Amino acid sequence: MRHLNTKMVIFLAIVIVIFASFLRLYKLDSIPSSLYWEEAALGYDAFSIAQTGKDHHGNSFPFVAFTSFGDYKPSGYFYAVVPFIKLLGLSEWSVRLPSATSGVATVVGIGFLVHYLSKSLWPLTSDRFHRLSFLVGLVVAATSPWLIQFSRGGWEANLATSLLLWSVLLGLWSLSDVSSKYLKIFVSCALTALSMYVYHATRVIAPAVLLAVFILWILPSLETSKFHISRLFDAIKKVLLPGCFFLFLVAPLIFSSRDVSTQQRFAETSLTSDGQYVIASNRFRAMAGENLVSSIFTHRYLILGQEVSAAFLSHFSADFLFVSGDNNPRHSTGFTGIMLLTDLAWIVAAVVPLADASRKSIKARKLIIFMAWWLCIGILPAALTKAYPHALRILPVAPVFLTVISIGILQILIWLKKLLSPKVFMVSLVAIGLVVTGFWLNYWRFYTNIYPITSQVYWQYGYKQMVSMLNQAISQHAEASVFVTREYGRPAMYYWFYSSTNPGDVQNADSAAMKDQEEFLSFKNISFINTVNEAKPGIVASSEQGFNQLKKQFSSVEKISDVRDSRDHVVWVISRVGPQ
Repeated sequence: MRHLNTKMVIFLAIVIVIFASFLRLYKLDSIPSSLYWEEAALGYDAFSIAQTGKDHHGNSFPFVAFTSFGDYKPSGYFYAVVPFIKLLGLSEWSVRLPSATSGVATVVGIGFLVHYLSKSLWPLTSDRFHRLSFLVGLVVAATSPWLIQFSRGGWEANLATSLLLWSVLLGLWSLSDVSSKYLKIFVSCALTALSMYVYHATRVIAPAVLLAVFILWILPSLETSKFHISRLFDAIKKVLLPGCFFLFLVAPLIFSSRDVSTQQRFAETSLTSDGQYVIASNRFRAMAGENLVSSIFTHRYLILGQEVSAAFLSHFSADFLFVSGDNNPRHSTGFTGIMLLTDLAWIVAAVVPLADASRKSIKARKLIIFMAWWLCIGILPAALTKAYPHALRILPVAPVFLTVISIGILQILIWLKKLLSPKVFMVSLVAIGLVVTGFWLNYWRFYTNIYPITSQVYWQYGYKQMVSMLNQAISQHAEASVFVTREYGRPAMYYWFYSSTNPGDVQNADSAAMKDQEEFLSFKNISFINTVNEAKPGIVASSEQGFNQLKKQFSSVEKISDVRDSRDHVVWVISRVGPQ
């Protein structure tokens, strides 16, 4: 630590950030193995905006949400992709780079957050220790499996998390920076508002976190021995202008709150959407008998509250956090939890400095309560949905978890430094470092070598190759009708993406095209069919099972080519069907 002067910290921070960038950019176009259909939709609509100023449905510069597949995705990530498409064209890189770069920004932000909190938790320690806390935060965030997972795909939540984190940082810095505090709080409001245009969950999380920042901002003017109503008004005046600025920025969201563009996603994923809690309440009430006591203890909202509580607490299960992770293979490798098993030790160790600082320092207590609020409000939207625990929906609270891990590491270092001689201390550090590095390298080996194979079906592997082969077959049989099955989902969007189809042609076809929840079922001479039973003579792209069905259905079926995954399993078959 005695060598950690400012120049050394800057040098090491640059090295760590470069390493974090490598972890997020290495083979970004092929790990994960292909674009998930949501990524393809983000990319093609961004391409459409870049080319024509309209989405593929013909809507000019959608502000709140893009219609997309009828799920009305928040608009922010689409516009974040546009500059990359302008520079790199329509590709996997252009779709995933906004998330990857925001992932690097999150790493830096967590470093600063740990540094800021360390000054409140350990106010009497040296400046070198606080510089070390910044580097520890960087390393923890740079190597986090949770952050790596969502930085390497076109995830809107990852961009929203970065915006929210930096809005928090600027808000916290404004507490102590007299010279430019208003500038910081206004930028904090702007970043908070932007995060709400990027991801559904942050429309709940971000304003609640900003409100907590405002409370921290006005508390010093209220903390006097005698309370006067005038002090309250003075405190409110401090946040009145930034608050109005924030409300102005999110006004379109507020005015559209009853529109389908903002309600659709919640309606699809909400715990209340299927009414199961009402059915359960009625069933329990019928069993218990109709009386006042049973009507209270079997009330539908009590049942719903139990479900929400179970969903909320599931996000703190050891299996989810440290062992198996999210059940969705796109959200987690399954090889480890959303964090490494070794992180459990750091979280346990962090309890001591957090509890001690909360007892000794009012400022530290406020910050700890703020972080706890951020954690709880950040998990609440995920607790109100059906699929839980959910690593993606709680991503905005990742900075809280990773900050606690960093604090635990720092506390372990303090204990070891006090208890051990210098030589034993160094040996202990090397031993701990080797163990943690071993765990992490094993994860990285699995992520880069095995996960792309085991997860490829969940990332819709094969569409890129299929579209290339299909276009080649179309060029050789220009007059033939074309049929692509929807067995793997969203074929029209993939066809446009990998063919770089002129968005104007898609927009012109929008009004006349047959659709299923805004998804095209036909485009020019291509029909996107549910099964091969709907196919007619022409070019057909289907699964191998579909191809075998075609051979039973038609007397003349010729296999043109096929797409195989890394296990040599046939994913797509391109065939030519002749007349009966």
